[in-house]
Amino acid sequence: MKNPLKIIIFLIPFYFMLYINYYVDSYACCRITYDGIASKMALGYDLLIKAEYNERNLCLSLIKKQKEKPELAVVGSSRSGLFDAGCFDGIDKCINLFMSGANLEDYKGVIGTLEYYNKMPKHVILEINGSLFNKYEDSRYLDLEDAIHYYTALVNKEKASYHEKCLGFDMIKFFSPSYFLYNLKQLMEGKRFEVIFDKNVPMEKHFDGSFTPPNENIDDMEFVMNTTNEIIEKGVIYGLGKIDITDEKKKDFEQMVDFLQERGVNVMLYIPPYSKPIYEYMRSEEKYNPVLATEDYILDYASKKGIQVYGSFNPDYCGLQMEDLYDAYHIRKKAIMKTYYLREEIKYGN
Repeated sequence: MKNPLKIIIFLIPFYFMLYINYYVDSYACCRITYDGIASKMALGYDLLIKAEYNERNLCLSLIKKQKEKPELAVVGSSRSGLFDAGCFDGIDKCINLFMSGANLEDYKGVIGTLEYYNKMPKHVILEINGSLFNKYEDSRYLDLEDAIHYYTALVNKEKASYHEKCLGFDMIKFFSPSYFLYNLKQLMEGKRFEVIFDKNVPMEKHFDGSFTPPNENIDDMEFVMNTTNEIIEKGVIYGLGKIDITDEKKKDFEQMVDFLQERGVNVMLYIPPYSKPIYEYMRSEEKYNPVLATEDYILDYASKKGIQVYGSFNPDYCGLQMEDLYDAYHIRKKAIMKTYYLREEIKYGN
């Protein structure tokens, strides 16, 4: 019979690896999973995620774990992340599917997932940000690749197959030496994936997917102005490093609206404003003309389709002040609804 002590000594490194992978779990696939987080959110828990996390993975899980169809879904970037059911009259259940730096591919992924899980709501708000029709500078949408393929097949009337991404316990990661080495490095830097849940105390990330920024109530105009001036000095607006507005993206967008309307969804469009200094800078630079012109395209298209449009790139239309922002691009929760006003000049339905 083999010496038990030798076996134990042999297994110690193996068990140590499993312990580190479980304890640190940087990608949220062992101890805490995106499906697990979304399950708690579906029960009404707010949360604070004390680590960098994958917003797109959480959107997929949040859709999957909904107990019933939401009445309203908000699809956009972090600039739309503050909207919740309390912002809209007559809406009791809202799901906010914001993703930082979101583009049309991200929209396809979450809309395809809503369709697959039969969670398509009656109303959908699509954010129209300045970079939505621009050449993609962000590859995070690839986290939704399978869902995007499913949506595209549905739009093209082809055979569609949805491959569910593993967002629960991942056995391969749990036993992975490379995952262990990454987790060990993270641990040595004092980092691990940790989530705090609370059903009674409002936290940064809310059960419906929306969020309240941690600096919402901190008045730091010096920071807002300094970051704004720095952006203007560098001459690069987020998502618009290289401007390439294409008709192909507009076609994709119009197909998306058709896809939703064919399913009886009331589509609404929200154009978040830029701050006054950034907007004036964009108006003064010819290279941003195609970006600002997308608002005219949206207004014209919406008028033909009978779609309600809210907001504008122009901050003067809603009286947006620098005090209403908590950084160069993002609006405070207490000011978000002043930016969500109906564009009355559109003759809806004509």
